[in-house]
Amino acid sequence: KYFGQFKNGLRHGVGTFVYANGAIYHGEWVENRKHGKGALVNENGAKYEGEFVDDRMSGGFHPSSLATERLVLPIDDLVAHLPGEDVRRIELELISNMLLRYNVQLHQLYDRYSRVASSAVEQALVMNAFELWELVQDAQLQ
Repeated sequence: KYFGQFKNGLRHGVGTFVYANGAIYHGEWVENRKHGKGALVNENGAKYEGEFVDDRMSGGFHPSSLATERLVLPIDDLVAHLPGEDVRRIELELISNMLLRYNVQLHQLYDRYSRVASSAVEQALVMNAFELWELVQDAQLQ
């Protein structure tokens, strides 16, 4: 899906393209090609921000060289109270599939709200009531 400006029926100007695999590009477009300043978040959450030339990252960057931050989310505790190994296994599979389905959105929310901490030393996520309300709205939990 593409959301943004068009010119003569082509992506041209500023826009956001959401790929089928969950990757997202937001930035400048010229005649259906990524060209200019932009940001690409791939399906694994790896990010590139910088210049794009003729649909490619410029400056010698390649997707394989992108540093990725891996967020490990232990989910076994979510089903520990359920009776039976088969029930727990099925529920874990359903939860894993849901997390994979929303992987990019979860990374974006994590990235945004992990910056809330007031100092680099402070590792705990600290939010005021307004920031918590924003998170609830962004995650569509209401």
